[in-house]
Formats: sequence, structure tokens, C-alpha cells
Amino acid sequence: MSNNAGNNGRTTNERPARLIDVARRAKVSRATAARALGGYGLVGDDTRERVMAAARELNYSANVVARAMRAGTTQTIGVVVADISNSFFSYAIRAIIDTATLAGYQTLVLNTDDNINKEIDAVRVLLE
Repeated sequence: MSNNAGNNGRTTNERPARLIDVARRAKVSRATAARALGGYGLVGDDTRERVMAAARELNYSANVVARAMRAGTTQTIGVVVADISNSFFSYAIRAIIDTATLAGYQTLVLNTDDNINKEIDAVRVLLE
């Protein structure tokens, strides 16, 4: 007997819903589903609602790692700071995070304790 509780008909061992699953449920192409979920391009209101309903039914959430690999960008900003407890840096980081969020970016903050070796490591991590 499978455990379907809270999974909208999917067993707990099944993979998460993919964009193609949403498209099939909504009876649209993968490209149309992507446009509807991404909020870009031309998609009719009825079609958009059908896609959104299918995504909700399947508990679909976009795979941000896959999206970043396809797009060649992570939508992430890295900030290397010498001392996060310094009020100047705290205010600056808050402004960076707020502005980045409005533009659809995530922010990674790395504190280095004003240590050059930690700074080099932090930059290497961000570049990777």
C-alpha cells in the first residue's frame, strides 16, 4: 500500500513534478507552461489559469539549479565583507539584499574577519 497523504496522488517515493508534468496536466506545450509560470510572453488568461491550477495540483516548484544551468546565470549576488558586526557593513549589506531582492536576485554574504586568506577563499567559493 502506498502512502499518498498530502502528495496529491503521488507516492512519497516519486520524483517532484516537472514542468512537462504541469504542461501535460494543463494540456499545453512545455513552452506555454513555462511562459505562464514565468509570467512572460503571450499566454491567454484561461490558459494561464489552467497552468497555474495544474502547478498547484502537482505541488510544482521550479528547479532553480536547473534553471540557472540552462540560463547560464544564478541570479545570485555574492558579498564578501570584512566584519559583518560593523554597523557600516550591516547597513550596506541590508541595502544590497533589499535592492537585489527587488530585482529578483538572492544574496550570499560571506564574512572574512578581515583575514586575507578567508577573503581569497570566499571569492573562490562565489566564483565556483
